[in-house]
Amino acid sequence: MTTNTDPLSDFHDDLIIMIITFLPFIDAYRLCMSKKKWYDRSLWLHCRSFELHEASFMLPDSRQYWFSIGRRTKVMYMKRIGRLKYFHFVNRAVRRLASEFLTKFSFRLYYSSNSYHQNIDKWIEIVLKKSVQELSLDFSDGDPVEPQPMLRNPQYVLPHFFYQQGMSVRVLNINSCGLGLCNFVNFIQLTSLALTRVRLFWAEIENIAHNCPFLETLSLVECYRIVKVEITLRTLGLRKLIVRHCQSLSLGIELWLPRLQYFEYAGKMVPFNMRGMDDLEEVVLDYRLDTRYSYNSEDIKSLFNPFADARILQVSTSALKDFRPNYFPLSPGEIWTTDGWILDHLECVQIEGFTGKTCETDLVKFMLRNSRSIKELNIKQLVRATSSVTSEAFKEINKAAVASEAVVINWS
Repeated sequence: MTTNTDPLSDFHDDLIIMIITFLPFIDAYRLCMSKKKWYDRSLWLHCRSFELHEASFMLPDSRQYWFSIGRRTKVMYMKRIGRLKYFHFVNRAVRRLASEFLTKFSFRLYYSSNSYHQNIDKWIEIVLKKSVQELSLDFSDGDPVEPQPMLRNPQYVLPHFFYQQGMSVRVLNINSCGLGLCNFVNFIQLTSLALTRVRLFWAEIENIAHNCPFLETLSLVECYRIVKVEITLRTLGLRKLIVRHCQSLSLGIELWLPRLQYFEYAGKMVPFNMRGMDDLEEVVLDYRLDTRYSYNSEDIKSLFNPFADARILQVSTSALKDFRPNYFPLSPGEIWTTDGWILDHLECVQIEGFTGKTCETDLVKFMLRNSRSIKELNIKQLVRATSSVTSEAFKEINKAAVASEAVVINWS
């Protein structure tokens, strides 16, 4: 009498398929590799969440080989071989996907040749017909040997049918490709959109806002040719907006989004025109790279005025390194006046990279005396900051007049 030492052998294929539908693609593939009959029957193709990047097919020591020996040609060859293996694997797998619908489809393939174009079009067409809900198309080099230009040639361009068949997509991430037609009228279920390193025009942002009524999250990172970000559709339920290092935003950012709760901006100093931000909870401002603007006290007011309704504020102090104090000393009675309170909703402030300069100390004192609701002020010192300078700033800030008796100042 023989005993079965492998209980998995008794599992019916239908049960394995049901399990696979709940697994990410790589886990489903590994599961089928454990049993030859499951792999031979391609049960892993019933997976509904396909996420695979070309880095999985690259030798892990290729970049270390580049740094330690310096043979750039060898590294490029190793990456090209890995990329071809990845391309052929995905090309076979996507065309044989057995599930009727997909919850997620995500890939990263550095687009270095137009010979990929027709196959990638076919991948997108297949997953859209399977009513994919989360779609991520990444054509960047996640581990570049050398810096990648903003505008590459060749560049993959989204086909027209992409915009005609996107009714089921709820989450869309696009990186380093051309938008082509850029008409989101059929993306009626879209709730999250992330655009990275794409050419984006003013009118295309308006097209997205008007045609995606359920959009809640919008992220624009390193996009170029943007003159202005203008979203003034009060009926739009956008709750999170991220704009990071976009070029050139010469006309600034204009928003009228009553439901916006989180706003993040990084880049050079640009004008803000923000109205009706009643639900704004958190604002993150990062001006690290801006060195061409000089500030005075009126500029500080104009900097914070658009975010008067925010409850949490995080700002990079390096943006104010050229700040030139130009204010009149306030007597103790003047800080309690009811006029001019522009930070009344502010409850938490986090300042990073504090060095103890006069401009930074004045900024902290400005916020302390202009917010009656502030409860917590977190100041993170720069590692290389001079201890004697920061200690003097610490004493001065602790003695500063405050509008809120409940404020707690934390130093780290």
